[in-house]
Amino acid sequence: MTGPFWSGEALDWRRNPAEYDAIHFHEDDLLDCGWDTDLS
Repeated sequence: MTGPFWSGEALDWRRNPAEYDAIHFHEDDLLDCGWDTDLS
């Protein structure tokens, strides 16, 4: 996931890891959001 300082110069995170961040959702993180299902 690109981070707030992503310049777009390195499309591979391994070339410039400082421009990339990570995101992770646990299985139960979105149970209460109430969003409609788009894909299943």
